[in-house]
Amino acid sequence: MEYRKLLAAGGALALAACGQQQKSESKTPTAPASESAQTYSGTGKVTAIAGNQVSIAHGPIAGIGWPAMTMSFTVSAGVPVTVGVGDQVAFSFRQEGAAFPLTSLKKR
Repeated sequence: MEYRKLLAAGGALALAACGQQQKSESKTPTAPASESAQTYSGTGKVTAIAGNQVSIAHGPIAGIGWPAMTMSFTVSAGVPVTVGVGDQVAFSFRQEGAAFPLTSLKKR
């Protein structure tokens, strides 16, 4: 009989602890540390270049879960833009919050 009471008390404490942990986690949503370090790659066609923005019509990028689409990327400092509108390219980028800076851009 005493054993059942101990099990019940232990289970209640474990559930309470889980509930507290979930509450504290939901108060401070943070991106995984690896998010900004992760690099993704794709291929596509340059559709526009304006300042440090390059628009690319690219195929699906499975690593980040994107379907094929056209979007603008910011060119990171030190990444040369040696491509033109209409060029087929291979590119790499990383995610920094809501931004997706290019880390490489090369004509295919």
